[in-house]
Amino acid sequence: MVENETLVEEVKPAEKKEKSLVVRGRGTTNIIKGRNNPRVVKRASVRFLGVNNTLIIGAGVNMVDVRVLFNGNDSVIEIGPRCKINGSLIVKSGSRISIGAGTKFNSQEARVHCGEPGTSIVIGKKCLLASVRFRTSDQHAIYDVASDERINPAKDIVVEDDVWIAENVYVYKGVTIGAGSVVGARSTVLKSLPGGCLCVGTPAQSVREGIYWKDKFE
Repeated sequence: MVENETLVEEVKPAEKKEKSLVVRGRGTTNIIKGRNNPRVVKRASVRFLGVNNTLIIGAGVNMVDVRVLFNGNDSVIEIGPRCKINGSLIVKSGSRISIGAGTKFNSQEARVHCGEPGTSIVIGKKCLLASVRFRTSDQHAIYDVASDERINPAKDIVVEDDVWIAENVYVYKGVTIGAGSVVGARSTVLKSLPGGCLCVGTPAQSVREGIYWKDKFE
């Protein structure tokens, strides 16, 4: 050995620890199909507060800051292949959330909430969604004084394929957003919107027909 020679030990880079889906309160009657499919980029958790619930995760799903909550029984959440999921997915008993293949959520503030039992939110394929809030319920009941009947029942929400919804948009119960449409930032969707349109405002309405959009500039 040469005098004063320094021995340098080869240091191997630390192996990257695979992030995993955290499941709480699973029980024996709640099912996760495709448990090993998602790539958990950052914090993803599933919590079961009931029984007979099913979470379906397609191949190639990315999960970033995701919270999935089954707050009841007999509900289904289905995430299609190649989706990117951020934010919160919440269902009450007998409810369903379905997200089509290739759809992307780009904000951890996104919230898809079936707020009453027996409601559904269906989001189509290849949609692009920012900090959007979906709600099938007003969360509180309003009654007619004369009849004592409730006047604000919960209703389903449908977003068809290839829809882009920008940041800070609220989508409320009973609406359908047509395929290929764009909903501009800070809009409030209270009524159904046609396909292939640019829609803005509160309440949101079509301001231009015959449009299409692309995810990237050319």
